[in-house]
Amino acid sequence: MFENLVNQDVKKNIISDIRGNTLPGAILFSGDEASGKLTAALETARILSCHVRPQGKWMCECPSCLQHKALTCS
Repeated sequence: MFENLVNQDVKKNIISDIRGNTLPGAILFSGDEASGKLTAALETARILSCHVRPQGKWMCECPSCLQHKALTCS
């Protein structure tokens, strides 16, 4: 989960919230330019929409994960 998000302390908090089912209804990703906000947002969306358990494996090939990785998911 979040294997492509490097050197980001926030990923621990998001992983904890996802596993504990305590993720808030909305998340604001903020920070400096090129700090990984977009990557974190896209990965969070991919993980939450994954159809395979356990969720979030980077090599997951469920239809939802494949769409997210190709940036074709609505």
